[in-house]
Order: sequence, then C-alpha cells, then structure tokens
Amino acid sequence: MDKARHLRNYDLHSWSGVSLGIFLFIVCFTGSVAVFALNETHVWEDPAKRISYEQEAAFNDTFDAWVAEQDELGEIEFLSVSWPQPGSPYYVARADVHLEGTEHDHKFITQNWHPETLEPISTRDASMSRWLVRFHIDLKWPAMRGGSQVGRCIVGLAGILLLLAILTGIVAHTKLTKETFTLRFDRSVRLKWQDSHKVVGLWAAPFHVMIGFTGAVLGIVTLLAPVVAVLAFQGDLEALFATVQGPQIEAANVAAQMISIDEVRNMVHTETGVQPNYVFAQHNGDENDVYQG
Repeated sequence: MDKARHLRNYDLHSWSGVSLGIFLFIVCFTGSVAVFALNETHVWEDPAKRISYEQEAAFNDTFDAWVAEQDELGEIEFLSVSWPQPGSPYYVARADVHLEGTEHDHKFITQNWHPETLEPISTRDASMSRWLVRFHIDLKWPAMRGGSQVGRCIVGLAGILLLLAILTGIVAHTKLTKETFTLRFDRSVRLKWQDSHKVVGLWAAPFHVMIGFTGAVLGIVTLLAPVVAVLAFQGDLEALFATVQGPQIEAANVAAQMISIDEVRNMVHTETGVQPNYVFAQHNGDENDVYQG
C-alpha cells in the first residue's frame, strides 16, 4: 500500500508539472519582467521618461488649474498626485470624473508635467512592458470572454495547481535530506537532469509556495467574494465591501480651502520620517476632503 500510494503521488506530481509546465513558465517569465516594468523597463522604452532635473518646481498652482479644467467636465470622484521619482521623473496627476448623461459615465484622465519647467509631457500609454504586466495578471483575456475577471481566475487556478505540484512532490520524494544535496555530475545525462530538477525544486520550494499561494489568492479573490457574501451577508456584496473597507467619509457639501499639494509633499511621517511619493484625494474642495498617501 505504501508503494502504491507513493506511485500515485509521484504520478500526480509528474502530470501536474507536465500539464502546467509551459503555462507556469510563461506566467513566471512575465512576472519576472513585471518586477522591473514600473521603473527600468518603462524608462528604457519611452524616451520622454528620461528626464534629469536639479529640483522640483512648486506644483500647487499648476495642479489647481488642471483640477479646475476637469471640474468643468463633471463631478470628480477622486484625484491623485505622484511626485517625481525613479521610473517616473515627473509630476503625474490623475482624475476619475463622473460624466452625467454619457454612454461611459466615468472618464479617467491622466496628465504629466516636467518637474522643473512644469511643461506638459506626453508619454506612451501602450508598451511591451505594460502588455507583459497585464498578461501576467489576467492573460489579457478577451473582454468578450469575460475579461480580466476570467483571466485572473485562470492564473489563480494555476497557482493552486502549482501548490498541488509542490505538495505532491514533497510527499513523493521520501529522501528529502539526501536529495537536497545530491548532484551526480559524473553519471549519465539523465541522472544529471534528474538531480538538478530535485535540488532546484527542493531549495526553491519555499519561494514557489509563496508565489503560488499569493497568486492563487489574488487570482481567485473575485470568485471568493460572492461566496463570502452568500455565507456571511446573505448575498449582499455591498455589505461585504463596506465591512472590509470600513466606514466611508461622506461629502459635507460645504466648500473649504484644500491643503496645498506642495505642503503635502513636505510633510514627514512622525514615526518613519518618510515623505509621501503620492497622495489620493476624495471630495476635492469639500469640508470632508480626505487625503491618503
């Protein structure tokens, strides 16, 4: 029985690895690129991002003028500002504007400025690095087939199968201590590959477990949310999100002067001494405006 169980675990480990090997390689490869996509790769792809500067110019007046332009389009749901930093050495402002009476009721607007001259900068929205990041997250799954939600679920299921391959591999290899340190380079080519496979797999197993687990959770969270809502909130998704996100501050509908963006930039965290690199603002121009950075 022990031998038969061992063979079943070995077969399950082998088939799960063979069937998902190429797919997992693609996901891991695009994930490796995604690590560098926000900084090094984006700058390499787009000459507009190769900016050198001595110091940052005061940005508040330029930002206020831009916000006023967006306010004429409709109600601003939220604003964000990113200060110059590696990978994006310029000011970046984003706005989610609610457009009433249009086919697409929300419009996301982004604008970049030179850190010294405050001249508007045009950067590339589409690039190979961005494509690889999206492919890693959701396989660029077609919208007509369910879009990113389906793609993320597929990637999440792959993470679960990776965990299964790791678990069955650990159970199948009964001599873990010996196999972890065995590399017979003086034997046949088959044994060299077999030993290399075992050593690399065993030494890297903790990292692979972390990658598989986090990928699985992030990928299938869209499936788990309705299940949790049914079990805990009688199917009320809004109640679930309200519980997770906590109480939301509503607008007071009372106009108030906002804190200068330049002042926010110079703020220092009392415990860490770190200055903010970005800030999100809700209810802009309202007494209950909320800044998060």
